[in-house]
Amino acid sequence: MKLVTNNSEAAIKEATENAFAQPEPLKALDALTKLSGIGPATASLLLSVNRPESIPFFSDELFRFMHLDKNGKGEMTGWDRKIAYNKKEYTQVYERCTRLGHNLNENVAADEQISMLDLEKHAYVSNATRGSNAKASNDQGTKRAIEEANENEDKPETIKKKRRTRSTK
Repeated sequence: MKLVTNNSEAAIKEATENAFAQPEPLKALDALTKLSGIGPATASLLLSVNRPESIPFFSDELFRFMHLDKNGKGEMTGWDRKIAYNKKEYTQVYERCTRLGHNLNENVAADEQISMLDLEKHAYVSNATRGSNAKASNDQGTKRAIEEANENEDKPETIKKKRRTRSTK
């Protein structure tokens, strides 16, 4: 907290105004992390409060949920993954959440679309209910969507092509 208090009021005002005016979330994150004591997690919290539909908060639960993997036994792992809280990891979370959101919202009416806040809530509940039978049955569709999004992680053109193909039907 001491580092944050070292920022002048003018610096805070300039950084937040620049960040909230920036349409590109990762550039908005950069604007806020220029402030002393503000890292990617805190910056993402401020941005997600401003734009909950499109900017995810870099929470432990969301990071781990978006990095779930299957082990050799077909079980989902990743809840105990270490987090560095740096921009590289936030960028991974942001990109994975964006892909998952696109996949889940593809053929959904605008007023029923899943927001980044919805994904955060799901990650929180999934973490809180780990091991329960209710969670296991509720997560199957989301796990499939995450796996599909992660398979296409390095292939953004694949998702765009899928979206175009489906939307022209």
